[in-house]
Amino acid sequence: MPPNRTNTYQKQFIRLALKRLPHHVALCIATKFHGHRSVTFLNTYAKKHIITNTKLKIFNADEQQQYQRAAQDANLWHGTGRYQHGQNEDIDVLKNIRTSGALRPVEDAYAIFSGGEIMQSISLTRLRVIARCYADMHGNGPGEQNRYGGALTWVSYYYGLFYARLYGLHLPTLRRYYKTWHSLTHDDNGHNTWGKKVNKDSQDVWDSFGLGSDIPGNYPIIFGLKNIKDTVQLSRVFQDYEVRVRQTISLSNVTHIEVPQSKVKEVERLLARHSCRIPVEPIELGEYIASQRPFSDLLGYT
Repeated sequence: MPPNRTNTYQKQFIRLALKRLPHHVALCIATKFHGHRSVTFLNTYAKKHIITNTKLKIFNADEQQQYQRAAQDANLWHGTGRYQHGQNEDIDVLKNIRTSGALRPVEDAYAIFSGGEIMQSISLTRLRVIARCYADMHGNGPGEQNRYGGALTWVSYYYGLFYARLYGLHLPTLRRYYKTWHSLTHDDNGHNTWGKKVNKDSQDVWDSFGLGSDIPGNYPIIFGLKNIKDTVQLSRVFQDYEVRVRQTISLSNVTHIEVPQSKVKEVERLLARHSCRIPVEPIELGEYIASQRPFSDLLGYT
């Protein structure tokens, strides 16, 4: 029997993904065949009709240059937050990373669709904007202020094409492993447990992007990463959208850390107590700079 869903974010995700799929397909084709006029038109349309209702903090030239120096070597990104629910108590994610000196792999049941087995891995992305969406789950989700587009808006656009391909060309693989994946990732109520690490009311993956976190004092964190080697060879449909690393990622591979502007000093003090010199920048500053770039660039279509 299907679970009795009280959250509507999965339906919102599907509706938004289907609505934006023609635009994403057109953008993918236009960039592949170097249709510059078409890309310009699609970028303009997206700025007016997809990334709407944006209110951003303004930063001066010196602040922007400081951010760009810190982030210039980042070619992979990881979105997380200060706290997550653990089995017995809430976990201070940032403190654990700082104490161990590394980001550490966790169980990844979704990998079963890309090779037939689960694995221990760290999930990364080539796109800062997608890492930011995963980070915002640990804050107020779409309620986070000073964002260039909400979390659910970006993930529905980005993963809409992914799911179209998964349920199309890769449907046999999906059918082969779905039952095993479902048993590993759902509880007795039929809820997907992935999002419960940030909000216990989450019933599906996409709920987390709409609900945000229920942990008091939680906030989003983005890690910019460089010199990451030995990434996992994923199946074609996954490797175009996801990056996985099996080994720990040392803090020496972190270019900078982004947190809400109100938390910058707090995180700087935490790092200083451990003699860690990693630049800490406001997420709002990263959003302001992102807003000045073409929509297609933010999605990696360069």
